[in-house]
Amino acid sequence: MSGKEEHRMNIGVLLRTYSPRHEDIEANVKMIEEVVARLFAIPYRPGGKNPFCTRVDILVWRDDRYRDSAGNRLADCGGTPPALRSAFMNDVRISVHEIPRADIYATILNYGIARQYSFLMDYSLVLSKEVIGYVNQETIWAMIEVMRRGALVASVAVNEIRDLVIRGCVSNTFALWHLPSLLQVGGFDIRDAKPLPGDESHVVPYWPQGRELSEEPFWIHDAGVGEVLPACHLFREFGRPVIASILPQGEAIQGEYRQENENPDRVAWNKAKFATKKARLESILKRSGYSFEDLEQAVMPAYRHW
Repeated sequence: MSGKEEHRMNIGVLLRTYSPRHEDIEANVKMIEEVVARLFAIPYRPGGKNPFCTRVDILVWRDDRYRDSAGNRLADCGGTPPALRSAFMNDVRISVHEIPRADIYATILNYGIARQYSFLMDYSLVLSKEVIGYVNQETIWAMIEVMRRGALVASVAVNEIRDLVIRGCVSNTFALWHLPSLLQVGGFDIRDAKPLPGDESHVVPYWPQGRELSEEPFWIHDAGVGEVLPACHLFREFGRPVIASILPQGEAIQGEYRQENENPDRVAWNKAKFATKKARLESILKRSGYSFEDLEQAVMPAYRHW
């Protein structure tokens, strides 16, 4: 550096979590502790002592309106927030937020980015705790570097959805957003909100393994992939490619999505989530006036891995 001090990016991390069953709380909290420890162990720059992130906001989904067809709670049972506050009570860098009225996708994240912007964060890293195997300094530094080069969102192409992310399908499984720009286009689009029970609009078919195509499929709402919408809005608003698709770096190349417990409902939900991702993307893009081609064009040329 030529005598001029580099502007340090203030980066916050957003972690969403919930435990519908009390018996899952302990494993859930333990995994979040592992993720947070790994995040704060990554320095902002090589040889530095300060971590790359300034704060971590843990968003606990607590909306009791969300129930499955049998009436079972989908959101948190109420025990996770106090358990998390107890685990992190001595660390002022970490805040636990209990969100009583929000969906798990768009509205809870809009709460999170608003909070982080109020704490003067320049960037928000939205991260699923299950991708802890992909979180290392090489991958984080690659994301920071591309933001310096003008990206407004950087998404890591984790192996489970690699081909989609490479094509520009930003995923909040592991994505870094430039907060002022994201807020300029309205934050996360409410069209991606998880529907309340009984709302069967915008559903896509899903045939799980072992179910024949000749049989009636299950139907799944296309919500949960809508981070592609603000990415498209950014491309349209700024008139230039704004997405960087980041390949896992270092040991993260061998990373994998890791669940914190053996809740069979959660395992089945995760399988369906990945299996239906492309169909849900096609649906939400089409009904929002966009296409996969728009996403490809929004990827910065230096980060087009095709």
